[in-house]
Order: sequence, then structure tokens, then C-alpha cells
Amino acid sequence: MLALARGAEAKDMDTADHVGRVQRLSEVLAGSTGMDTQRASDVGWSAMLHDVGKLHVPDKILLKPGPLTAAEWKIMRKHTIWGAEILANGDGFEIARTRVNMMLIPGQVGRLTHVFREPGEYLLICHEYCGMGHHTMSGKVIVE
Repeated sequence: MLALARGAEAKDMDTADHVGRVQRLSEVLAGSTGMDTQRASDVGWSAMLHDVGKLHVPDKILLKPGPLTAAEWKIMRKHTIWGAEILANGDGFEIARTRVNMMLIPGQVGRLTHVFREPGEYLLICHEYCGMGHHTMSGKVIVE
């Protein structure tokens, strides 16, 4: 996860550890809501991938020294869509700290089998922003 986040950041050297700052801030904010330490950590780690779609933004836009035009902003704003496409094969959830990525179809029951190697609580997060609000849904898998 860190390598992918750093890869997205590498194109724009002006970000100066942006993903690290986002990770730490997200973890602190999640913890301030009352989340337990592990879940807040999972939120922080997941937040590092928020800009991964910028890998698709042309350098002439991403690295432009001045203000972006309206047309350039239209392209820049697509990075969230491209990020979702990079991180998933469809709408769904992932289980933090695993390679589990589950596609969900509205109105249907999704099933998945995974063998957890360590006990603990694993955050189940929606990995796509669609503007409909489901990006705020989360849950947890408890492995004893």
C-alpha cells in the first residue's frame, strides 16, 4: 500500500510527504471520534491512497506551476475516478491489512472466503467515492 501511495506522490515532488501527513492526520481524526487504536490506524493507512488516481493525470496538468484552467480542473477532478479504478475491479469493500477486495452489487448478498493468519479486528471499508454516501460505510471483521 505504501509503495502505491508513494508512486502516486513521486510524480509531484512539491507534495513533500503528503501521503504521510494524510495518513497521520486521518489516524488522529479517526481516533478523536472514539475509534479504537487499530481501527484508527487502518483508516490512516487506507487514507494514504486517496490520490493514487493522479497517476493518470498528465504531467503538464499535475506539474503546472500556475493556476489550472477550467478544462484542466475537469481532468484533475477525474483522479478520484481513476483511483477507484486502480484500486478495485468494481464497487465494493476491502478489508484493511489484507489482500481482500470484494465486489458488491446493490440488492445482492456478497460472499467471500478468506483465511486470516492473525487474530484481531480488521476494518471493512468502502473503497470507492461515488457521492452517494456509501463511502462513509464501514464495519469490522473480528478474528479470534
